[in-house]
Amino acid sequence: MPSGPFRRFMYGIKSPETKRKYVKRLELFLNFSKFDGQTTEEKCNDFLKFAKEKGTEVTTDLILNYMSYQITRANNKEISNSTIRNYYKPIKLLCDMNNITFNSKVVTKGFPYGSESSNDRIPTREEILEMLKYPDRRLKAITLTMLSSGIRVG
Repeated sequence: MPSGPFRRFMYGIKSPETKRKYVKRLELFLNFSKFDGQTTEEKCNDFLKFAKEKGTEVTTDLILNYMSYQITRANNKEISNSTIRNYYKPIKLLCDMNNITFNSKVVTKGFPYGSESSNDRIPTREEILEMLKYPDRRLKAITLTMLSSGIRVG
């Protein structure tokens, strides 16, 4: 079993890409909260010590303060509303993997909802005719297949 809060945190992540993003976002939280240490591992140790000394309510307030900052960033259009949860997930994982308790319902209650729909739209008749004007037969077949089946570019 991994020892140390950061190693336990890393143990809880399977995907290499998720590891990269979670570590980066966890560092943002630890730096925002001004925990001592040169490395992320040292800062995690300081956070663990802080959380055990101060208790659930103070830890909840600390995380709530950071998430309020992220919500402010979303309101200023620096990040999208649906991105806010991505800043919360690494903190939650660190706490879960190290038996740190905080009131997650209080923290997540104020998260704004992300957009449920995309910006896709049906092309107009004129746009379809413009695409079909190109002499390449392959493009015409692809365009008609996409239009008739509802395939999106993304």
